[in-house]
Amino acid sequence: MRTLPRRSSPNGVNVTNFSQGVKLAKYDDGRKTIFFLGRFEKRNGLDKLLKAFPEVVTQYPDCRLLVAGAARDGSTAAYEQLVPETYEKNVHFLGRVEDHERANLYASADVFVLPARFGGSFSIMVLETLAAGTPIVSTPFVSSEHRGEHWQTVHLCNDYSATSIAAKINHVLSRNNAECIENGKKIVAEYDWKMVTKQLLAAYTEVLCTCR
Repeated sequence: MRTLPRRSSPNGVNVTNFSQGVKLAKYDDGRKTIFFLGRFEKRNGLDKLLKAFPEVVTQYPDCRLLVAGAARDGSTAAYEQLVPETYEKNVHFLGRVEDHERANLYASADVFVLPARFGGSFSIMVLETLAAGTPIVSTPFVSSEHRGEHWQTVHLCNDYSATSIAAKINHVLSRNNAECIENGKKIVAEYDWKMVTKQLLAAYTEVLCTCR
């Protein structure tokens, strides 16, 4: 039996779409903006981020948290109830957002947060955020041996605690992230669909030639 070559190709992202996002005027007011995007499920850790947020407000009293997404039934009420009244003015629940809205929301944020407890090792949102030029804070839900190159510029929390998440967010908000952002853009360029498509075509061509 003939052995066919085995090849793998990474997921891709439309880098151009996410790199052309613009900061929305209503968030262009000098306030620090933190962004979360995801379905409201325990595994995605939004509750951890909401618990960490007061520690961020301590350092940045006028900061805002944008929460995009909802539960499976479209509701946000269960998580809205987790926000103490003191901080309600700082947390904005946006509900589900369309694909074309994400680029502008990434561009409007000073940091994107992935507070997941567990999940897939790839995370397409990391690519989207790198393409948008927004720093990323993440819990270590992907083990080091499974982190692809695109995880290199992600700011990883020491653990899953709210204190660790808040500390890493405050760290990112306090520093100049220009070099990190630039490195992220160089990395994500290799995951652009134009590049990934070339890899796929090359792999298919090799297999077809082997079969002849």
